Amino acid sequence: MPHYEWDKIAETMITPSHSTARGRTITGNQILLQKIDYRGDRGDGKNGARMHNHPEEQFLIVTEGTFRMREEGGEWCVLKPGDVYHIPAYLMHEMIVEGDGAIYQFKVRVPGHSVFDHSWAPGSKEAWEQHHARFDEMTDAYKEKNPW
Repeated sequence: MPHYEWDKIAETMITPSHSTARGRTITGNQILLQKIDYRGDRGDGKNGARMHNHPEEQFLIVTEGTFRMREEGGEWCVLKPGDVYHIPAYLMHEMIVEGDGAIYQFKVRVPGHSVFDHSWAPGSKEAWEQHHARFDEMTDAYKEKNPW
């Protein structure tokens, strides 16, 4: 099993199409983990991520700063260190960071989709949409009741 040291992982832009976030990424076969720093203007005079969506489901955990999150048309939710926010696949959302901030982010991996620039490999978008529809059917049919 691989062992990682955050400080030895190269820092890169995370999603330049809608934020100036920089961070480090560990990519597994089905999930990825990112440690992300928000330290700058997202392109409209604010720090954070402009309204966007993606096929990956994600959880983010605030480790530094104050974040304001909202779904399209929804109310703002204020997050502080230790708070967790869940973003379902394809949900339009945005965030504003008051000053500087940092998060850990877990995302489901979508084969053929780039979390960096949101591009798709040829044929992968259609294949994913078919898979995702079947996955939703299975989720409804086999809804797990948390035993813990």
